[in-house]
Amino acid sequence: MTPAEIQALHALIKERRRQLGMPSWQVAVEMDVAEWTLQQMAHGRASVRTRQAAAAWLDRHTAPHEAAPDTSGEERT
Repeated sequence: MTPAEIQALHALIKERRRQLGMPSWQVAVEMDVAEWTLQQMAHGRASVRTRQAAAAWLDRHTAPHEAAPDTSGEERT
């Protein structure tokens, strides 16, 4: 994996983390890596284990979905 690909992976994690409203330390704990390790990904550096943990974390944390509009035609009270 090239440094640019690692940076792109980091960007995906950062975007998903923000969507979920999670602090970066919580992502690091869930990935079982140091927060410093996540910061290194922003610079294009990550071990195979870190890249695997990052991909697994993204698989476990899908993007939040907006609630579907109510199409029942009934008013809520």
